[in-house]
Amino acid sequence: MLVDVIYIAPKHEFYKSVALPQAANVEQAICQSGILEQCRHLTLNTLCIGIFNSIVTLDTVLQDGDRVEVYSDLVMDPMQARRLRAKASAG
Repeated sequence: MLVDVIYIAPKHEFYKSVALPQAANVEQAICQSGILEQCRHLTLNTLCIGIFNSIVTLDTVLQDGDRVEVYSDLVMDPMQARRLRAKASAG
């Protein structure tokens, strides 16, 4: 089966399709993709991961065509960012 592994952050962008055996899990896809070697600031045990925008765990079994998404940490709290934008537009 073929799955995509993606990660997008301000200073990093990673996209790779990987061929895996049936019943492979998210951890296997991440390891085989090479993302941990290319983005050394990421560690397997601290990743926040999803498939098509739904949070999953490393042992989640994949299906052909899945998109494994590695999420980056928030740079700023969304509420704080909204307040700053409102303040900037007000004056």
